Amino acid sequence: MDHAPWISLRYIQATALRQRIPPRFIQALKTDHSSYRISPRNRLGLWAIASLSQPALKPMDPPTTPSSVNADPFPEESWPDVSDLVTEDDTPVDNIFSEKQQRLLTEPLYSSRPDAAFVALANVGLFYRIHHPPLVPDMLLSLGVEIPEDVWSKSHRAYFVWEFGKPPEVVIEVVSNREGHEADSKIRDYAAIGVKYYAVFDPEKLISGRLLRLYELHGASYVERTGQWMPDIELGLCLWEGTYEGLPAHWLRWCDQDGTPIETGAERAEREHQRAEREHQRAERLARKLRIVLFPRINALIEIDV
Repeated sequence: MDHAPWISLRYIQATALRQRIPPRFIQALKTDHSSYRISPRNRLGLWAIASLSQPALKPMDPPTTPSSVNADPFPEESWPDVSDLVTEDDTPVDNIFSEKQQRLLTEPLYSSRPDAAFVALANVGLFYRIHHPPLVPDMLLSLGVEIPEDVWSKSHRAYFVWEFGKPPEVVIEVVSNREGHEADSKIRDYAAIGVKYYAVFDPEKLISGRLLRLYELHGASYVERTGQWMPDIELGLCLWEGTYEGLPAHWLRWCDQDGTPIETGAERAEREHQRAEREHQRAERLARKLRIVLFPRINALIEIDV
């Protein structure tokens, strides 16, 4: 049985009017005029489009039946056809710093948590509505999901919300000019699709006097956080002044609750190398002490025996 969400006629009409939804997009399956259901193929499209409507206009709760309580919010039969979508257009990242910064936000997570289930992507399309261009955050983090093995499939070449079953928990934008809309349209877009945390890193202070701002979703809008620790995902963001891949700068990094940056693979390897070197030096010092103390005694014992 198809447990499509029940949506009021007034809600459908208001959403269709604002978003210019074609009449064929809505299929009435009831004869009365109090409620309508959406066809499985177009259901997700209307949900996503309606998610950008005014917060006051919300779908009515679906009937609470045993089979619908735990229903998949993105059932496979409702996934749209993505064969004609442009998932990559070969547009380069905007500058060298941004390219390195994006890697610094993804690589440490994978090298420090090899067995955890998550997706950390940089400069990859975030598709949340059909027939609409994606958002392309500098970095996104989605927990509890995994990258499909067949990454060459068209449906796996980007972050499709209906494929992964949810929006990412964290989106980060790195400001490189004043035309990126990080503080206006993007903050509204990410809130509308349900991204829990939105961070804006402004290394040149182009749009703000602060390097870092972190927002948390409350209801339908973001509220700026006073701290950078995100307890429900057990991660934080911190500013770090240092040299990464030969470039000294102020960088944005993931950190633990104490504010200690999560190591990159190179940093971890260097730390292990230094630890091994210290152990080797300690063993050498101990061997020298043993030679100094024991060798004279051994020689004396040999002379006595002779």
